[in-house]
Amino acid sequence: PELEKGMTAEQKEAVQQQFESRKKELAAHKELNDAYNAGMTALDQKQYPQAIESLEKASSMDPKQTAVWVSLADAYLGDSGTKTGADHDAEIQKGIDAYNKAIELKPDDAAIHNNYGRALAQAKKYKEAQDEMAKAAQLDPPGAGKYYYNVGVIFWNTNQIDAAVDAFKKSIEADPNYGDAYFQLGNALLGKATTDASGKIIAPPGTAEAFQKCIDLGAKCSKVEDAKLMLTTLGTTIQSEYVDPNR
Repeated sequence: PELEKGMTAEQKEAVQQQFESRKKELAAHKELNDAYNAGMTALDQKQYPQAIESLEKASSMDPKQTAVWVSLADAYLGDSGTKTGADHDAEIQKGIDAYNKAIELKPDDAAIHNNYGRALAQAKKYKEAQDEMAKAAQLDPPGAGKYYYNVGVIFWNTNQIDAAVDAFKKSIEADPNYGDAYFQLGNALLGKATTDASGKIIAPPGTAEAFQKCIDLGAKCSKVEDAKLMLTTLGTTIQSEYVDPNR
């Protein structure tokens, strides 16, 4: 009432309209948060249909929230694992579309490009996936090794051996002390091995060296014992001397 003293009717009406508008904004903000939190809870519990429903609601309330689109993409990709055939492909595409929305809002976020690349790899769009990983590496050079490693694992799991070899090599180029990348490179190269008339494994050049490098890196490679087993299988002598990779 004190504020209204000396105000015209038009001014009073304007103040009231601002007040009502603010009330609506606050109510909408709470509803948005409720929808987002419900979606994230469902996503954490792998209840993908419920997560999708809540996050779709949140995205319609405010389509400029990057976190909503990223979470929605993850929900669709998670749901794709519960489906087959055309339904599986459709869910992956919805995840890709959601990542596109997130990238439009935040084009300089390396993590989003990384996850988008993984989604593209799931859709078997391998060239596009590599391009996204390259973009992530460009935006975040210190993290380039893990970005290429992630896509390399996806290529390996989908039997894209040549693409996996290329990705693991790029991971090593970006981070020469990435022990697990050497082990996975050895695995990928071994996937291209042949056998001679006696049944002996003929591995491509660089296979034994990749496993040995994992061993040399010691604690920086979580697959040291597996790498030793691989070298034994290949009939290669293991160099047991540890070399400090930081020396």
